[in-house]
Amino acid sequence: MKFYSMIMALILSFGLLGCSDELGKDKGSDTELHTNALVPQFKVTTTGEAEPNRYSVLIEWPDASGTVRISESSKILAVVPGVDQKYLHAKVPGGHNAAYLFEQLSADGRVLASIPLYVAVPSDVVISQDTTLKEATTIEAERVFLRSAIYTHDKSLYITAKEVISDNALIRNFPADSKAGREKTGRTGGSINIVAKRSRGNLRVYLNGENGGDGKNGSITVKGRHPGCPGSSGGQGGKAGNLNVDISEDSEMSISYENVAAPGGLAGKKNSVPMATPAEDAIHPPCHKEAVNGVDGAAGVKGKVCLRLAPSPKFICSE
Repeated sequence: MKFYSMIMALILSFGLLGCSDELGKDKGSDTELHTNALVPQFKVTTTGEAEPNRYSVLIEWPDASGTVRISESSKILAVVPGVDQKYLHAKVPGGHNAAYLFEQLSADGRVLASIPLYVAVPSDVVISQDTTLKEATTIEAERVFLRSAIYTHDKSLYITAKEVISDNALIRNFPADSKAGREKTGRTGGSINIVAKRSRGNLRVYLNGENGGDGKNGSITVKGRHPGCPGSSGGQGGKAGNLNVDISEDSEMSISYENVAAPGGLAGKKNSVPMATPAEDAIHPPCHKEAVNGVDGAAGVKGKVCLRLAPSPKFICSE
């Protein structure tokens, strides 16, 4: 829930100061209004509904006599007894700037007070399609709904929200078949950072660096005169990204993660490819016939994982 106290509430020409005499008694009416004028002391509570970008707006006021007519953008929403002290407006679009008008009415329908109230309704972010980050990305919203896969590659992801809801979504550094170029070290996975007050659902995280590039293969040379060129060494696997999750108030989220050391590239094969093989994939003469073959690249390094899921007061970290 989000509380707004007195959000840009203003008193118009029919406001309290201009109608203080009217509030003491109802002229022309059999009902006497002794106390309880509608005053601009509203408490506003916005609550997210089940559907993304739909909110309930609860507006509360002190005890008021007579009836209260509530309008939004010139459309009358309801007329309620002032003693109800509240009105709930459901299915309000997220990101909507609601302009309400509260009018206190006498028993004979006269407007005793007219008070506008402006409410900025929060907005949500929904990730519903597989997404690959092109740059370091920050997602900030009241609520973030994760419903698909996010591939960070070597870019960092920051999610900041009041609530994160995951429908078995996946956040992963690199796809399984992602590999660096020939002989090159794989890229480091981007860090994944989630900070929220509340969370729920199931979230899968896969931390991995890019696989190391395979070595170049050696060319086939003249049979009987040269044993062929050697292959070169494979590149090292990249370092996995880090995962940091901080849920401060209430976590009902199940987070499963894998923290993987990316494999290095395979050594190139000696005397294995024709001379016509492109140079970026092969080692061609001149090459020493006694040269030794390359070796497989070393595996990468795992990332670091730190989780604080309320009600736990501490971070639990592992590598």
